[in-house]
Amino acid sequence: MASQQTFAILLWETAPIDFGKVVQVAFSNFVTRFDVSQNIHLTNIAQETDLHVDGSMNFYIFNSITGALLFETGGEAFIDDGRSYKKSSDFSFDLVAGNRYAIGAVASVSADYWLQLNDPVSSNGITSLSTNQNVQGFDAPTLDLRINCCDARVQLFGSVASVPEPTTLTLIGLALAGLGFQKA
Repeated sequence: MASQQTFAILLWETAPIDFGKVVQVAFSNFVTRFDVSQNIHLTNIAQETDLHVDGSMNFYIFNSITGALLFETGGEAFIDDGRSYKKSSDFSFDLVAGNRYAIGAVASVSADYWLQLNDPVSSNGITSLSTNQNVQGFDAPTLDLRINCCDARVQLFGSVASVPEPTTLTLIGLALAGLGFQKA
């Protein structure tokens, strides 16, 4: 039987309304907080950033309630290409329904990060809380549990199982029928 293929899709994105930008020193940034209502498999995180010079970014996932660091990519190199979404390399992490997460990235160099003040955004079982927390550190980031005003501009990517095409199902059915006929 054929195995199901998976592919990464954009699962969630901050509403595309700029509130402003924040200039951060190296090893410091703010993150977006999320509630998750269904189990989600993440494969990438992207954050809108303008690095002031070439540098590295560490993408991370924290438990927003306890501050526990749950996942980090480690330093990934990016060039100073202006304002753009910097996207992590592929990884595998499962967000569990009923939990609250803080997700984002921190750069090894000073950078501009965009934020917005908006209502919660919901998509694919992920809901932003329209409030942020701050992160300090690059190699061993820590989450400040105090709550602040805005969302960081973040995108979350995940994988979903593809549905077999009708011709594939027809071929499988014919093969099974042929096996049944051959045994008779």
